[in-house]
Amino acid sequence: MAITKYVLVQNKEPKIINVGNIKLKPGYPQKIQDIDELRKNYPAFDEKIKSSSIVILDAKTAEAEMQNIELELEKRLKKANMV
Repeated sequence: MAITKYVLVQNKEPKIINVGNIKLKPGYPQKIQDIDELRKNYPAFDEKIKSSSIVILDAKTAEAEMQNIELELEKRLKKANMV
């Protein structure tokens, strides 16, 4: 059985980025398989990584980002219910 390597990436742009058959949604860390192949086949993807529009995360940073997003969502929902 082959070992599959996943990398967590986060889209920092305010719009969806399409790379091949992958759609990177803004803000949320997503698992991507074979990132080296994507970088080789899609030069625009590699440029976005170099310009920090797409950030490669480690597991700890990805968890922290998800918690920040969830907290912000809770705050906005509470504020919307109070209005």
